[in-house]
Amino acid sequence: FLNFFRKYSDTDIDQEQAIRLLYTIARNRSINYSRKFSTVKESGNSEMQEFQEQKLSFVRKAELKDLEERLLVCLDELEEDEKYALILRFMEDYNLTTIAEIMNISVSTASRLIVKATAKVTEIAEKKNLKP
Repeated sequence: FLNFFRKYSDTDIDQEQAIRLLYTIARNRSINYSRKFSTVKESGNSEMQEFQEQKLSFVRKAELKDLEERLLVCLDELEEDEKYALILRFMEDYNLTTIAEIMNISVSTASRLIVKATAKVTEIAEKKNLKP
């Protein structure tokens, strides 16, 4: 408020305008303060946001299901160990160490197998013109 007094003391602003201006300054400062220390994310209508998230998730789920079906077609053309390694890595979300233990191979062999199989799947998908 001291800044307000310093800035506007020399102007010929009437009392009503000064009150409105002070009110606006105080309101904006309190809004900024509450936003700065708020733990709740501000958003629009929560029901609308929830509806949009459900709609997007439904569309996204359909797209992912379609992509998964197309990738399974590509996986059928791989050798059994390559297919198994990719399924363990990307569908079951195992790390290389676990995959190596399950398949009874070294970690570096598991890594090379996954890289090789991924390249093959990409090549097969490009040949079949399967794009996500």
